[in-house]
Amino acid sequence: AKHRAEFQQRTKGQPSTAVVKLASEKWKQVSEEERGHFQAEFVSAMEAYKAAMKDYVPPEPKVDEKKAAKQAKEEAKEAERSAKAEEKRAKREAKEADKASKDDARRAKKEAKEAEKTKAGGKGQGAKAKARARMPLRKSKAKQPAAPTVELQAGVAAKADKEGLADKLRQLASRQDIIDSKKTQTAMLKALQESGGLIHPAKRALLGA
Repeated sequence: AKHRAEFQQRTKGQPSTAVVKLASEKWKQVSEEERGHFQAEFVSAMEAYKAAMKDYVPPEPKVDEKKAAKQAKEEAKEAERSAKAEEKRAKREAKEADKASKDDARRAKKEAKEAEKTKAGGKGQGAKAKARARMPLRKSKAKQPAAPTVELQAGVAAKADKEGLADKLRQLASRQDIIDSKKTQTAMLKALQESGGLIHPAKRALLGA
């Protein structure tokens, strides 16, 4: 360090490595006694440096007030947004809980109403069953005797079949009022022919009604 200015002057215009090279060559030429002297100076300087570093207090970092204010403002906005979001979530949960409570109340009311209706319906059915049990059994209507089937005479039946009036003639001849009138089957067939196969007009013609 003592000869640094000299070395720099001698290597002026040369690369910086020339200074190091020149100093290295000069150091090789220094005697052991001189090296010991330089070593003692180096140790003394290092001790002084260490002592100074013990008492050294680094200066506080310079604070960018604008940047700090901007950051504080952003943090405040973020905190406000979080608070609003939390408040909104709490209101939504409270609303959902209130709705669920109302739904439960309506459901319970509906179930109670249906149970009451079922109970009342059961009582009504029981009363109707008792009333039916007390009612006397109605007499079933007497079955009407089946109308007698009249056998057609062979000659009359042949004529009736030929004109397609056989079934009508049997129906007319099987009526009780016609049987009671003692009319012949020939007269009955004639009446059907004149009425165009209609039973009631033929009956009226036979009975004079």
